[in-house]
Amino acid sequence: MKENPTVTVVIAIIAATLLIIQCGGGAPGRPAAVEKNAWVFDGWACAPDAGMPERSPLDFCKAGQKKEYLYMKFSAGAAQKAIDSGDPDRMQSSCREDARQQMAGDTFLKILSDFVDKATGDDDRWAFTIVRTPRGRFKKTGVHNCCAIDSSTGACTKPNKRDDWSQCMCVGYVKLTKKDFDKLVKDEQKE
Repeated sequence: MKENPTVTVVIAIIAATLLIIQCGGGAPGRPAAVEKNAWVFDGWACAPDAGMPERSPLDFCKAGQKKEYLYMKFSAGAAQKAIDSGDPDRMQSSCREDARQQMAGDTFLKILSDFVDKATGDDDRWAFTIVRTPRGRFKKTGVHNCCAIDSSTGACTKPNKRDDWSQCMCVGYVKLTKKDFDKLVKDEQKE
C-alpha cells in the first residue's frame, strides 16, 4: 500500500507534539504548598499517587524518572436520581462514579482521542484511529481527582461557592509510554 504523505506529516506532528509535552516537565523541586486545583492537569507525568489527590501529577515524578502516564481532563455527570435527591454528597459520589466508569470502559478511547485532537488540531483522522483501537491495548487507567464544575465559568467551583456536583471535571490517566504511543502510530501507518 502506498504511503500517504499527508498522513505521514500529520503523524510526525502528533509524535513531535506529544514528545514536547512529555519532555517539558516541571522543575524538580516543587513548592511544598499545594495550589487549589493544582491536580487539574493535561499531559505526561509519572504514576499516580492515590495518597496525594490534591497534588499536581508532576509532583509524583522524582528527578530523572520517566513520565509514562498520560493525564487528561474530561467531564462527567451525576445520575439524574442523585441530582433529583438534592444531596450534594450523593451527587458527588455519582459524578465520581461516572468518571470512574468512563475511564474503565470504552468511553476512555473517546477521552484519549479528544486529548490528541486538542494537542494536534487534527480531529477527524485521530478520532477514528483511536476509537477503533482495542480497549485492551491500554492498561492502568483510572481517575486522579474530580471537582464540581461552576456552570458560569466551566472551571472548578471556587472555595466560597456551593459545590454543585451535577457535572464534574476530572483528570483521568492511562499508562501510555512513548514506545507504546509510537507503536500506535506505526500501526496506523500500516493502514
